[in-house]
This record gives sequence, structure tokens and C-alpha cells, in this order.
Amino acid sequence: MRKSWLALIFGLSVFALLGAECDTGGNIDDDKGPLPPRALAATPLLRTYYQTQQMPKEMRSIKIPEGDAFDPDELTLLFDMVGTDDRVEDVRVRLHIGAPPTPTQSLAEKIDLFGRVIAPDGTTSAWKHCDLATGDVVDMQAAISFMDEFDDIFAEGVWKLELRDPIKDNDGRALFRNATLRINNGEISALAGQPADGEIITHTAATGNFAAVPELNGGVFIHDFAVWGVENMLINTFTMTQSFSVNLITVTFTLLQRELSDSAANLRLLLIAPSGGYFLFTLTGLDPLAEANVFTGGLETEISYWSVVIEPSHYPSDGMPLYGEPSQGTWTLALADIEPDGNTFSLISDTSEVGSGPSLQLDLSGVSYP
Repeated sequence: MRKSWLALIFGLSVFALLGAECDTGGNIDDDKGPLPPRALAATPLLRTYYQTQQMPKEMRSIKIPEGDAFDPDELTLLFDMVGTDDRVEDVRVRLHIGAPPTPTQSLAEKIDLFGRVIAPDGTTSAWKHCDLATGDVVDMQAAISFMDEFDDIFAEGVWKLELRDPIKDNDGRALFRNATLRINNGEISALAGQPADGEIITHTAATGNFAAVPELNGGVFIHDFAVWGVENMLINTFTMTQSFSVNLITVTFTLLQRELSDSAANLRLLLIAPSGGYFLFTLTGLDPLAEANVFTGGLETEISYWSVVIEPSHYPSDGMPLYGEPSQGTWTLALADIEPDGNTFSLISDTSEVGSGPSLQLDLSGVSYP
């Protein structure tokens, strides 16, 4: 039954992909830049707009319209959700927003964004403010949640996400990069509800890509991986063979820091699901499991051993990123250093100085399909 369900989803997703559109309202800043291909649906209730694995360098700038009055000039994104008879309990949208490289105001002053969702039957939410900054702390992956606006309507059909910036300053600073639409947290009602065995892939020196982390300039908004392009990051892939719905992720890795004055907060780690769903995270506020200072050629370096857990309890209101993603297929972990000051970080396979754990590992857990 699971195989036939997956085959149906694949076929319907291809059809939906071909029929999907992006209405930019004429707000493309540079129509000569590349765009990644549209992503297929992960499940009938979970879909990312672009295939993140192929996010190109200097991606085409799709500007979110500006103005102090909401009118029919919003940026409209269409998500075809097919192959389900589920009814809606909640809808969540996770956004990735970019900006041009020359700001005219501080980040906190420049960031203002509203969004709304329109269901296939025409039910329309109110406009909701999308918090992208608290003071000068910027999160370009902010989420908008609709917890009761669409209760009990059918999920299948074309959903619309509309975005608008109410501040008319003509600086072209709010750029759409990607988005994920998640209905009922991405979980289809047919899930058996039983814990899956999970799957772990561990890379050794022979199988992993252990090298210096590339230093890339992310422009004004340092989370904007559409500026540097995913292919220019340090990439490792993990091909999972088991099939279940993911609800817990652990990423383990080991870093060599060549200059102790540099900060691991400058690292950006991008985890991409086979469907194109993604989560960009940093090490800010986290502590390594173990650290050791090592002298190499008279130079003091530091080795740190990290384990980053992505779980629902960390995201109580907006939902865990990558929740409900199908496990089967190739997952991608990409790293970049956003401070161009010489190669100061490397991903390494030797963990002898910090213990005997795996040097690079992706651990997925979740719920089995029927």
C-alpha cells in the first residue's frame, strides 16, 4: 500500500509542478538571473516552492511589492496540494527572504512584511505580520502560522500565499527566495502513528567530504544563501533507504578552528531534505559536546565536536522545520563561513582529540507509513 501511495504522489506532484505558477506582479528586479526549478510535493500536505539543492549563485531577484495600501499587486505563490482527502487543522508557512547588498536603513528599520493565505475554496485569512527582526537580530526564515482560519475545509487543491511589504521606500530590499507550505504539520491522516526504526548515515574519511569550509559573502542579510549559491558551500550527502515521516533530526560533525579569535557563529549550516525542504541554522547559543586545543606546527588550533538536535519542542509555535518530510532519498548538509578572513574552519574526520564519536553523521527518526 505504501508503494502505491508513493507512486501516486510522485505522479500527481509532477502534474502539479507543471501547473504551478509564480505571479510576481512585474516586480522582478533582474529578469536575467537564474531561478532554481520548482520542487515536487514532499507529501500531499507539505510542499516547498523551489528545489533548494539547486539554489543558484546570484539568484534572480523577485521583489516583494511595496506600498502602504494592500491592493491586487501582491506577490502570489501557488502551491498545488494533491492526493489527499484530509481536512485542515492548521496551516504554517516558513519563508526565506533576501535583500540587495546596499542598505539605506538599519536592518531593523528596513524589515516589514505581511502575508496571507487563500485556500482552494476561497477562504482567505487576514493579513498577518511576519516578524523578521527583533531589534537588530535578524531571522530571514521567519514563519507565519494560521492555527484556526481554515478549520475543517478540504486540503486538496491550489493554495495561494500572498506577500507584501507595506513600507514604500523603493529600495528593493525585500526579495523572495523560498517558502514552504505545511498543512497539519505535514502529517497525512493515514500515518500509522507507530515510531519508525529511524535511520543513521555516518561518513568516514573515505566516504565524506572533509575540507575547509568555504568563505562566502552573504550580502546584507547573512542568511541569504541565494547570494552565494548552494553549490559553492561545502557539501555532504546522506542517502536514506528507509521510508518514514521525519519528526526528529540530529546532525553530528567535527570542526577544526585554525584561528581561535574567529567565531563559530560565522558558520551557516543548511540541511536540505530530498524534496527540497530546508533549514538554515547557526551555532549561535549552542555549545559543543567536547573541545580540545591542539598545537600543529607551532600554531594553536581548536577541535570542537558538535551535535545539533532539531526537534518539535524547540519550535512550539511555528512548527519544527523539516517536520513531516519523507525520510527516503538523498539529504544534503552544506556549510559556509560568512566571514571572509582566510580559511579558519575545516570539517574533519579525526575525532581522537575529542572522543570516539562519529565525525559526521545524520540521524533521522519519525513515524512509520502504513
